[in-house]
Amino acid sequence: LLLQFLNTETRAWETVWFAEGSGSNEFKLVIIPVDKAQYLQKGFQFRFFNYVSLGSYLYPDLAINVDQWMIDLVYLDKNRTADDDNFRDLAFTSPLSSLFEPYSAIPYSQFAENPEKFTAPSVKVSYKNNDKSLRLIDSLKLSVVAYPDILDEQTVNAGSYNVPAGASGTANIATGFTFEANEADSLVLEMKARLVTADFDPVRNNSITRTHTLS
Repeated sequence: LLLQFLNTETRAWETVWFAEGSGSNEFKLVIIPVDKAQYLQKGFQFRFFNYVSLGSYLYPDLAINVDQWMIDLVYLDKNRTADDDNFRDLAFTSPLSSLFEPYSAIPYSQFAENPEKFTAPSVKVSYKNNDKSLRLIDSLKLSVVAYPDILDEQTVNAGSYNVPAGASGTANIATGFTFEANEADSLVLEMKARLVTADFDPVRNNSITRTHTLS
């Protein structure tokens, strides 16, 4: 696996870090300085790529299936140091569970006959505190908007949570939503969960959306 920076003067890609493959399945923290003049320019870019093991037409090789890397949490910011390994971030870690039960999807005609029967009593969310300090989720909210214009946004508040440093958690948010059938032959339900946390938290990790299309 290689990391390259774009030299904004020559427009050439330059390798600044690499790692050889191994059998490890653990994430490893790597901090790379961006401190050279040719990188500290407007238009700076970086890229990751890797070399793979390829077979041939005559000798197929399954080794290509192991030449895979997982890259997570790329964080670029000013005024960082080599020992800055604290990520002050509370974030969702998995998709929302289905709004329906016992199915993950359902035809609209069947749902319209008895919405309460097929609406799950709760929706599961998962989150993690990536900070090295105890953090507070001020509130955890779940909202649903139905289209086309059947009802206004409905929101439930699942309360607040203290999350220890480095800990993961889950919450089952009671739905309690009301759906009214109409003459339409389809329905789109947009479900969104939101974490309300400290102002310094990266907001893009604080909401997740799942859309159900019933037709």
